[in-house]
Amino acid sequence: MNRRSPARESPAREQGRISRMLRDHPELRLLSYMTLVNMFGTGMFLATQVMFFTRVAGLTAGEVGLGLAVAGTCAVFAGVPLGRSADRLGPRRVLLVLLVTAGVGTAGYLVISSLVMFIVLVGVVNAVGQGSNAVRGALIAAVVPGAERVTVRAWLRTVANMGTAAGAAVAAVALQINSRGAYDVVIVADALTFLVTAAILVRLRIPEGALGGVPRQRAGVATPRRRRALADRPYLLVAALNGVIAAHSGVLEIGVPLWIAGSTNAPRWLISALLVVNTVMVVTLQVRASRGIDDPGQAAVALRRTGILLAVACVAFGLAQGLSVFPAVLVLLVAGAVYTVGELLSASAGWVLSYDLADPAAHGEYQGVFTSATAAGALVSPLLVTGTAIRYGMPGWLMLAGLFLAGGFACGPAVRRAEAHVLAETDRVK
Repeated sequence: MNRRSPARESPAREQGRISRMLRDHPELRLLSYMTLVNMFGTGMFLATQVMFFTRVAGLTAGEVGLGLAVAGTCAVFAGVPLGRSADRLGPRRVLLVLLVTAGVGTAGYLVISSLVMFIVLVGVVNAVGQGSNAVRGALIAAVVPGAERVTVRAWLRTVANMGTAAGAAVAAVALQINSRGAYDVVIVADALTFLVTAAILVRLRIPEGALGGVPRQRAGVATPRRRRALADRPYLLVAALNGVIAAHSGVLEIGVPLWIAGSTNAPRWLISALLVVNTVMVVTLQVRASRGIDDPGQAAVALRRTGILLAVACVAFGLAQGLSVFPAVLVLLVAGAVYTVGELLSASAGWVLSYDLADPAAHGEYQGVFTSATAAGALVSPLLVTGTAIRYGMPGWLMLAGLFLAGGFACGPAVRRAEAHVLAETDRVK
């Protein structure tokens, strides 16, 4: 299972390698365009969704919260069945259907007339979106050889953050205008981005030898299935622990804004500043952070470091309480930077584990399990953060720190067990 790690490259050489890959491989260029367009629409929608649903659709804040909670639950359960479909029918074909469905569903927001209709639409769109993540993972596995997948995923995450930031910036115009017409334009534009992404995907081919000369399975051609993801208990444990780590998403998105506004002397503009710092660090450092994480053993080490970094960040966030303005700002900025480094490592480690511990004949299903575990962590994260840090203050931040530490350190034994299981299954098949 373990591969020998290549020598560490300088950031300039790493960027040069990505530039060469983009120049030489049209598949990667198309994946980049798809990601940029899709996430541009996502950025527009995320920035305006609450205002659209409350101001235009006429829903209450509580109804919106209920709908989004139901949608998040639907997303958790969508990954595995849609991933299996990608294994049977081919990831490109399935992703095309999901993108068109998401575009039509998003356009349907324009005619919401009841709470039930809202819940159905937002549930379908979110389930399709989460399923698309699993199918994209299978698509990358079909196009990109194993040695390059982490670098490619890191690059695509960089592109995704650039697209999201650009979309949010454009959405600021609609928020400033604050009219039904402006919000309707955002919804229509977001729906169109799904269709444009689908049009780009039509051009993507999965030829034998794409990006490295590795023969690929043809879509629709059955291959022997050695393992099933939902019966692969070592893999499920690794995915679950990664889901525990993924619960960090609510810290910066929910916990820190509430903490700054209600429990510190820091100015509220720092909430936006921390999100900007996080985005800039992800865009500029994600590819670099993926270097040296090339096999499950290294990924387990990275997740242990993630647990430590997230724990340190949680303690630092808690320490900002009671400080005067300048020290509080300094501590919170440092905590935000430490948090983001942990986030970068966890993303890269998760990509390695999701692919390297999976059955190569069932990447769609295995990606579905892994993305569903991540979605579950993100789903419970708001309740987890508000129920600990925001409710209890520093003791609550320590609870979160302990959770991330435990999750990070538990990954080592779990990954070793999963590696042994993969080797045993490989020997059995032989």
